[in-house]
Amino acid sequence: MKVITPFPIIQSFPAVLMDMPNEAAREAVRAYALGHAVPGKTPTIVYLGRDVDLSGDREAFVLDTPGGHRRYAWKLVYENHKLPDFSIEKSFSHMKAQAEDKDTKVIMAFSGGGLKVFATATIVRFLNALGIYKELDEIWGTSGGAIAGLWYSCHIPPEKVQDYGFALYNRLFSLKLSPSKFDVIKNLFVNYCLPEKFRPSGFHGFINCTKSLTDFINAIKEDASLQKPFYCVAFNIQQLKTEVLTSEPVDPNLYNQKIHTVEPIEGAVASSSVPILFAPKTIRRNGCDIQYVDGGLEENIPLKSIYEKWVIDRKSGREKRRRLLIISSGLENENRLDLFNPKSANDRDMINISLSLLFQAIENSQRALLAQDPAVSLWDFQVPLSKYPVFDVKFIPQFYKIGYQEVASKTLEIESRLAQAKRLAA
Repeated sequence: MKVITPFPIIQSFPAVLMDMPNEAAREAVRAYALGHAVPGKTPTIVYLGRDVDLSGDREAFVLDTPGGHRRYAWKLVYENHKLPDFSIEKSFSHMKAQAEDKDTKVIMAFSGGGLKVFATATIVRFLNALGIYKELDEIWGTSGGAIAGLWYSCHIPPEKVQDYGFALYNRLFSLKLSPSKFDVIKNLFVNYCLPEKFRPSGFHGFINCTKSLTDFINAIKEDASLQKPFYCVAFNIQQLKTEVLTSEPVDPNLYNQKIHTVEPIEGAVASSSVPILFAPKTIRRNGCDIQYVDGGLEENIPLKSIYEKWVIDRKSGREKRRRLLIISSGLENENRLDLFNPKSANDRDMINISLSLLFQAIENSQRALLAQDPAVSLWDFQVPLSKYPVFDVKFIPQFYKIGYQEVASKTLEIESRLAQAKRLAA
């Protein structure tokens, strides 16, 4: 018989960034409370999260459904005790105020990272819980971040993104984003064994990812339409320059021929076409075929392009607001020098370290560019996922876990910094 008890269940921060446990787990904890509550008192059950550190809370306990292994953490709180402040709006009032400032333009930016972009779901859940998704004026992305940016520009619920990630992890769907042995052999034969006159011209990669990436995008997007302006960064390999592809109508001359209007899915696929591994994405524009590869060659997170557009829009009078807030979600910030042992490193390690340092230097220079402008603020969420493979679905749960931990700690840090700045300004 189903246990029916009146005990309410609330979520504290950061548990509100996670799904509430299923009904069976909720009934199990109500049954536990029924047997362990202080006689004559009705407790409130507080959900603290899953797989959280309880070492500093003697009253917290772990309980799942009988035989379960999810390690849900709970706490019983009574009327004569102060309830945890589980209101996100109260806990993050300074962040909410900054995002809702009518004189501030708010932009969300997602970095590249392949399947690691599933970690972005937690930051979007936070924005939704805080009620500031509606304040986003534009959503930008690079590579895998362009795909995530397209999803969230369509206001796809982050819970749906997470569910699809778990479906991939559980092999309920297949996704081909890396070459098979046959693809590699065929590519090597075509490019190095065939006579030159029979080889395909132009740039090419091991696999044509257009269909796989399009299917991947549409598996979540389906028929949803854009709710927010979408921008992504791709590298034009004919002109050897980074360009911004957008769903919005723009005058390319205003932006020095850097921003162009394309179909959103075409832009996201172009931005995600990893060089060498994937064939370039060809987009026809003004009667010409333009080939694009991954925008991460220059901007793994599109901070520079966002700022350049902001400056042009301000100077041209298209943007009247005086302040810019960028909420960035980066996935590749781990310092590989900490992992570097010269005695055991091979050539591949040296290449990885060199590329990591190069991309880190580029991102640091872009952050320095933003820091010198007092009108620009940056909420910088950096999730340390560098050591994980880009396209291995077995790590998707780990991406979620680390993303959750980073967002939970970083939001508290940003809120504290804003509160301190307000006190100093008073």
